[in-house]
Amino acid sequence: MPYDPFARGPAPAGVTTTHLVDASRERRLPVEIWYPAAARHRGQDLDDETADRYVAAPGLPPATQHAVRDATAAEGRFPLVVYCHGAWGHRRNASHLCTHLAARGYVVEAPDFTGDTAEDLQAALAAAGSAELDFDTGLPQILRDRRADVRFLLDSLLKGAGPAQVADLVDLERIGICGISLGGWTALKVVEEEERIEAVLAVAVPTGSRGRLPQSPLLGSLLRPAAWPRPVPVLLLAGAQDAVISVDDLLDLHGHLAAPRQFAALRGAGHSHFNDDAEAAHDGTREMWLGGQMRIAGMDLAALAEASRPFAELCPAAHGGDTLRALCTGQMDAHLNGDPDARRFLSDDLTETFRTRGITLDVRS
Repeated sequence: MPYDPFARGPAPAGVTTTHLVDASRERRLPVEIWYPAAARHRGQDLDDETADRYVAAPGLPPATQHAVRDATAAEGRFPLVVYCHGAWGHRRNASHLCTHLAARGYVVEAPDFTGDTAEDLQAALAAAGSAELDFDTGLPQILRDRRADVRFLLDSLLKGAGPAQVADLVDLERIGICGISLGGWTALKVVEEEERIEAVLAVAVPTGSRGRLPQSPLLGSLLRPAAWPRPVPVLLLAGAQDAVISVDDLLDLHGHLAAPRQFAALRGAGHSHFNDDAEAAHDGTREMWLGGQMRIAGMDLAALAEASRPFAELCPAAHGGDTLRALCTGQMDAHLNGDPDARRFLSDDLTETFRTRGITLDVRS
């Protein structure tokens, strides 16, 4: 069969949750783990009656992810991909990607970065009341915690920690990392400090001074690709209509990465296009900004909301999902599995490949 990273893989996806405790930091991390499940679960992951249901944070509506809770694992050893959620997000923010990777033969582990989740944001907003939310004061600790959390996760895997049904699945010689927004920043920063990472996909990374996020210049200054211990393949992905970060800033970052590197921008995509329920997330956040329900020190949220534009004026949510899944699959297949077909997919005319699917992607190497 021709190589097709857009297609879901043959394995059913299983999912389980564990909690890791870093006693040295008195820190507890919920971790979601997706994995290839045994053949007897085939179809159950795609059936709403048997797929997993969850609530990401109190007060949010129930959501479904296309995986079977605590399914029996398939036999074998599989490469690992660590997924990093964005600021005030949660570990299942991109379950469409994580279940896709599991069905294609990957174990995916995603921690909740405690202190920087949707539930933490709810608590912070309640505590702030009508006052502005101060993001900057806690940012240095959040950045330290995120990096330490990923390293702790990898160290825990080396020690065999985690649920019994997935303890022996991970091939720790093949590790990739991906993330969206501050999760993309986390993925790139971890590579600077962690030699076990073999491939990166980073999406909508806050960096540079041209965007509307006041913290982007600081975050960009902390990324030091020249200090990486060795070149690691990186694919940067952006939404061309992202009102939060600047595509030009991401292109500057791309220019400082060593080969092999790639950059892709999805035309018509905003900052939320690559997450689950992109339309609801985009328009819900925009309405919150316009309505004054959230006030953040140093940010003109009304101007940011106006620049974001309603989702109906942007590209379909399916384009964001298809793009993220295909590019992440291709990146990991090429550099963790050494798949020559995946390497050809990435090196061929990606713009034309996506155009045949009605998706406009601008690509640079």
